[in-house]
Amino acid sequence: MTSLFAREVALYTTALEVGAATGVFGLTASAHDVAHGLVALEDGYGLHIISHNAALRPDRARRLILAHARAVTDCAEL
Repeated sequence: MTSLFAREVALYTTALEVGAATGVFGLTASAHDVAHGLVALEDGYGLHIISHNAALRPDRARRLILAHARAVTDCAEL
């Protein structure tokens, strides 16, 4: 699992760095820190979805993840 997490963080970090370099994202922390948080958030919500937690439907989890991503990237288009 550690390897998968590291690969996901690396992928997100690259996307965030490119977005920041092109002016699309205004990151609130380092790309690595933002990536780390987004992957952890995605994983956490994913656990609730696969365990069929009725209090958290997939569409709500998606909206919450995107709201956080918008906040940490300063990108309303997400």
